[in-house]
Amino acid sequence: MENQKKYWESQHVNRKNEFLDLEMEPNEFAVKCIKFLPENSTILEIGSGNGRDARFLSREKGIHVIANDISEEAIHQLKAAADRDGTSTKISSINCDVRDIFNEMSPIVKLDAFYARSALHLSDSQLGEFMQKLNSFLKKDGYIFIQGKPKDDFKLQRSLEIDENYYKDIDGHERRVWSEQGFLNLCNQFGYEPLEIETTNEVWQGNETKFVSLIARKI
Repeated sequence: MENQKKYWESQHVNRKNEFLDLEMEPNEFAVKCIKFLPENSTILEIGSGNGRDARFLSREKGIHVIANDISEEAIHQLKAAADRDGTSTKISSINCDVRDIFNEMSPIVKLDAFYARSALHLSDSQLGEFMQKLNSFLKKDGYIFIQGKPKDDFKLQRSLEIDENYYKDIDGHERRVWSEQGFLNLCNQFGYEPLEIETTNEVWQGNETKFVSLIARKI
């Protein structure tokens, strides 16, 4: 996955000013998910970027976030932003590929929730292994919050499938494709009660872009 590391290092360097402008603005998905979380809970976020969602969760409810990103530049931006808004004591950062995240965490950690917005980019076989490991860290009644792109989003229409439900676009970005039925299958396979599954539209750089989202609880 060295190519993806290089891709995201470049993205976070080139879009630094854009991320600074959005530093204190969480994504809409994070605003929805925080309603399910108790004060001072512990969550794992993968693909945290500069931490706009992680820091929002910490500011609003004192949540401890284990924030993971493959990009060293993203982690640097996250730490700087956390120093500025006073959330640095609540956020622990881990710089690694998502496939290695559980090897980097203490086995005694117990999570109240898992959060991934447009970040859980794994093929079907990789996702199965990931979810099995996640279940060993997530508490009973813990939550999973996952948001990603459906197949009919414009970004996927300029991409090629290179593995099961796994695509690569013209810019070199590799991403997983999600669907409402795929989320239902995930819940059934790994023991989650789906609470909300929905497809939404947003405008990004003048284009209508789509997301499909899952909020579920571990049974």
